[in-house]
Amino acid sequence: MPPRNLCTVTIVLVSILVSGGAVWAAATTQPASQPASEPSTQPTGNAQAGPLIFFEPEIHVGKVAEGETPTAKFYFENDSRHEVSIKKIRTSCSCTIAENYEKPIAPREDTTISIRLNTAGRKGPFSSKIIVVYEAAGKQYEAILKISADIHQEGKLASDQETIRLGSVIIGSAIDKAVTISNIAKTRHTRITKVEAAKWLKVSYAKKPDSAEYTLTIKGAVPNKLGRLREKIIVHTDNKIFPTCVISLRGWVEGIVIAVPEVAYALVTTKGGDRTATLRIIDRYKREIESVELVSAKRFFKYIPPTSCVFEDTARPFEKILKATLPDGLPTRSTLDLNARVRVVVEGKEYRIPISMRFVRK
Repeated sequence: MPPRNLCTVTIVLVSILVSGGAVWAAATTQPASQPASEPSTQPTGNAQAGPLIFFEPEIHVGKVAEGETPTAKFYFENDSRHEVSIKKIRTSCSCTIAENYEKPIAPREDTTISIRLNTAGRKGPFSSKIIVVYEAAGKQYEAILKISADIHQEGKLASDQETIRLGSVIIGSAIDKAVTISNIAKTRHTRITKVEAAKWLKVSYAKKPDSAEYTLTIKGAVPNKLGRLREKIIVHTDNKIFPTCVISLRGWVEGIVIAVPEVAYALVTTKGGDRTATLRIIDRYKREIESVELVSAKRFFKYIPPTSCVFEDTARPFEKILKATLPDGLPTRSTLDLNARVRVVVEGKEYRIPISMRFVRK
């Protein structure tokens, strides 16, 4: 190939035959300047054969904060004479989400596929593969794309206990927990501004001396609500990228507590079809319970004879347990609530406590 921007000489010989003679003519030299070639607009594509050619099959979205959802657009062209249909788009990670692409791609048409990356719970260098399965002229092809990012956690606060598990608790039980809040990356100082929690929880925080860590203290009494206990404690910070730190509180509330001046009771519901309910009588001041018995229990004894009600001692003198069993049981998927009163004597003083025992059969 001749060098660019140089003059070349073109000689044109024309032979003309006139009346049996030959006349020769020569064209003079003519300068021809070849312009500089323009940058190629052809896509780089990947190594796989197929009608779709991707201009940039690997995209690095750069540095992003954990929790952000950057989107990458892969530009491609149908470099064929046939219509192309994208059948499905698979990803190597559930955190990589591809848009639904249903429109057929006409010959020589160029368009894009958008891929969204969910960075929640991830850190450091990260990459994911995207496999585009498509069909053209009765043949199926695959194109492999790649999206990558550097995920950082600079300035993020996190708790040493993401979930506080209380297990089985009785309504009215005291909660007293402490967790440590610290900066994960330790590259940027982040301060706590306020804490949100349920009204029955009292949450306070204090910075540890000579440290960037905080101590979060959680106190409260289990609310009067049977079943699953799910609460969130939201710690607000002055960091714009990571404005909150969330701590979950989980447990199972097994009983009801009715407060009287000094004595309370707790009810544990049955689980399954064992026909037995357990009731705890507890003195709040941990004094010894002298005696306990059922009174005013006409409806109660209609279903549960006195011989089926047993009071038991525990290792703690300030606690008694009543176990009541239904002799005839319950039909499937039914519930029975029985009300009565318990007479409790502590240090010569008598308390009468209304109770409600619940029997459940699934």
